[in-house]
Amino acid sequence: MIISVLIPMYNTEKYIGNCLESLINQDIAEEDYEIIVIDDGSTDNSVAVVEEYIKNNKNISLHKQANAGITVTSNRLLKLATGKYLYKIDSDDYITHHTLGTLIKIAEENNLDILGFDSFKTTRLDLHNLDSEIISTNIKVCTGVEYWTNARKPKSSANWYITKHDFITENNRTFELEDNPMSDTPFTFQLFIVAERFAFLPNVIHR
Repeated sequence: MIISVLIPMYNTEKYIGNCLESLINQDIAEEDYEIIVIDDGSTDNSVAVVEEYIKNNKNISLHKQANAGITVTSNRLLKLATGKYLYKIDSDDYITHHTLGTLIKIAEENNLDILGFDSFKTTRLDLHNLDSEIISTNIKVCTGVEYWTNARKPKSSANWYITKHDFITENNRTFELEDNPMSDTPFTFQLFIVAERFAFLPNVIHR
C-alpha cells in the first residue's frame, strides 16, 4: 500500500461525499491506496453517505465508534493505516483531482519525511482543478526546522502535509490527548522538529 488517507468524521453528511469524490478521482491505482474513515458517533446521515461510496470503491473502509473526540479518533486512524505514506484530511475538506499520485512520486523521488502544499478556505465544493502546474524540478529539500524558521506563513494543520509512515512510528509521534479543534498542531510541530527531509509545493492542493 503506497498511501493511507485518514478521515475522522463527525456529522458532516453535507461534505463527506465531496471529500470522498475528490479522493477517488486521483492519478493513482485504486489498489495502491486506501481511504480509511472513522465515524465518531455521528447522529446525522454521514455513515449512510460513506456506505454508498463503499459499494463502488473497494479501497474505502468505514469504522464506527461511540463519540470519543477528534484526538482519540486520529490516533486510531494512525493504528489502522498500512500505507507507506499517510495523509489526514478533515471530512468537510477536499483536495484537487488527479494530484495524489504526483505528490507521492515527488515524495519518493526526494526521499522526503514530509511533503507540504498550499491550501485556501472556500465554501465552494467544485474547485477540483489545480491553480497551476506542479513543477517538481524546483523542489528544495530542507529540514523541518529550517522550513518553519524561514516560511512566511507556515501551516500547522496535518491537512497540509503528506508524511512518511515509518518516520512517524520511528519517532513515536501521536496526536496529543486534548480534545480541541487544534489538537493536531502539537503533532505537526513534533514532526517538524525531527524532520530531516522536508519540501513544500506552492500549489494549492487542499480546499
